[in-house]
Amino acid sequence: MPSSFNIARSPLLRLMLPLAVCAGLAPLLLGTTGCDRSCGVSGKTDAMIGGAFEAVDHHGNAISDKDLLGRYQLVFFGFTSCPDICPTELSTISTALDLLGDGAQYFQPVFATIDPARDTPAAMTEYLSHFHESFVGLTGTPEQIKDLAHVYRAYYGRSPEEMPDGGYNMDHSSLVYVMDCDGRYISHFSHGTSADQMAKRLQDLI
Repeated sequence: MPSSFNIARSPLLRLMLPLAVCAGLAPLLLGTTGCDRSCGVSGKTDAMIGGAFEAVDHHGNAISDKDLLGRYQLVFFGFTSCPDICPTELSTISTALDLLGDGAQYFQPVFATIDPARDTPAAMTEYLSHFHESFVGLTGTPEQIKDLAHVYRAYYGRSPEEMPDGGYNMDHSSLVYVMDCDGRYISHFSHGTSADQMAKRLQDLI
């Protein structure tokens, strides 16, 4: 891997890099030319998972599916008040990326909330500060989140269980979707997959 590729360790540049490369700005950033995407494995063209969406990122900026194209995406749906599954999965993704070393730069981890009422951009930013620096958080209006979850066939709903503090919990699916550079579904990781197992399977993609 060329040493100049390390510039993509900056979270902002990690988001800008795929677009810059395909826009012809690659010579300025990487010393390369052409639209050199970093996915060697393509997803399934007939899969019913993935597609167009609009949301708000954890910095409060409008974002769409097009802004995430250009590297593999690891997409997980959850919420910042989640007591166990969400922090466990985000920690697993973070550790797997650390195990990949420089190979982590081929992947864009994404945390999409299913609780936009509480998960404001500020809440998402604070929460994601505990995990891998390259995470992008997705929130937005309830309608945007509903559409986003539909695109990924992700289940969520408010739990009927009463919370002692008067709050509420959320039920949701717990898959980590692996998408290609064009946002097409490749595969997924089930809850309970270890960081070592995840890293080994991700390594096979690069």
